[in-house]
This record gives sequence, C-alpha cells and structure tokens, in this order.
Amino acid sequence: LLLFALICMQIQYPYIYNILINEPNFRQWDYDTAFKITMNKEEENKEQFERDYKIAKQSQEFDQKWEQVLFKLCYVKPMYKNRAVEISKLLSFIDQKILGDLNKEATTKKITDIVNKTVVTSTSSSKRNKTEKGT
Repeated sequence: LLLFALICMQIQYPYIYNILINEPNFRQWDYDTAFKITMNKEEENKEQFERDYKIAKQSQEFDQKWEQVLFKLCYVKPMYKNRAVEISKLLSFIDQKILGDLNKEATTKKITDIVNKTVVTSTSSSKRNKTEKGT
C-alpha cells in the first residue's frame, strides 16, 4: 500500500515526492526543513502568508508541525498551494493507516526502501539520485 501511495505521490505531486527522496521521514519535517527548501519565499507577501498560515493551522489538515511545514512547502508553488489540503490528506493517510506506530528509524527505513524502488521511474534529479549513481 505504501508503494502504491508513493507512486501516486510521484506522479501527482513530484515536487513533494522529490522532497521525500531527500527527507523521507516527513513526520520529522520541521521549520529548518521548510527553510532549506523555500528559503522563506512563502513570506514574500508576509501579511497574506500570515493570514493564510493562521487559518491553515486551525484546520485538521495542518494542525501538526510536519503538516505546517508541508503548508509552507506548498505555499511557494502555485499548483501545490491549491492542492495542499489534498497532499496533507494523502500524507496523513500514509502516516496513520500505513506507518501507524513505527518509530523514527523504522519510518525512515520503510519510506527510504520504497522510494528507492520508485526512484527509477522518476524523471527529476536529486542529491540522492546523483549520490547513488556515483556522480
């Protein structure tokens, strides 16, 4: 089921999938993760972002820290900004129904193992792809 979910993510949301390649344990995503990727671009229109972020944090889809990071990651990409709730629901499904009570290490290993199986069908490059290919 995790393989299917990640292939769906790879096809439908390649930007988020590529983040998973480098940061597989999305449960551990934090504000440093968001900053490394967005460089705070989400705050270019700070007032609008703060309003949207405050509203989002009050919803079930963005009440956990990793979900708030997901919101920031999606906010900088117009297509993803409009689909942030869908992406959050997919990752929450993976979190609750597939990963369940796995600890940090087991979660990272399980996602990494599946990503390594799906990355061969990915068309984008990443640090991990380059490392695995020896470049």
